Amino acid sequence: MHAGKLMTCPIRFRCGHSSASDSPTSDYTDPNTITLSGVVMKGEGIRDAFLQRFREIVTDTLEEHGPSAFKMPKIAAAAHESGHVVVGHSLGYRIKKSRLIEYSSGSDIWGGVTNHDQEPVGSSIAETLRALAALMSETRRCVWGYL
Repeated sequence: MHAGKLMTCPIRFRCGHSSASDSPTSDYTDPNTITLSGVVMKGEGIRDAFLQRFREIVTDTLEEHGPSAFKMPKIAAAAHESGHVVVGHSLGYRIKKSRLIEYSSGSDIWGGVTNHDQEPVGSSIAETLRALAALMSETRRCVWGYL
């Protein structure tokens, strides 16, 4: 904890659907539904409850660890986004673009966005799970040397 220093949550939410180039799979327009990274969750007042809890978590983390808790070097963000590209392509998605975004100039807090078409035509959940299992097996073999 940073004694004597009051810190506030730096996160700001746009309660609306982001533009297609920013984040096409998140939506906060309906107070009873949120879509986060393509996952839809419904419940009475879920949007406001989710956003409030998220802000609390970010604020607590910031107070405990300071701004360095949110630092992500550009190389780490690039590795993370490249994972979205590889996994998405392996599952049959057509990747449109991937880009890195710095929170504010000089902050060393990097993130990214990877845009793709919706679920491949004709794919089933079973096909997707099989492809994901094969990808995970290959990843384990390449990274850790076993199947």
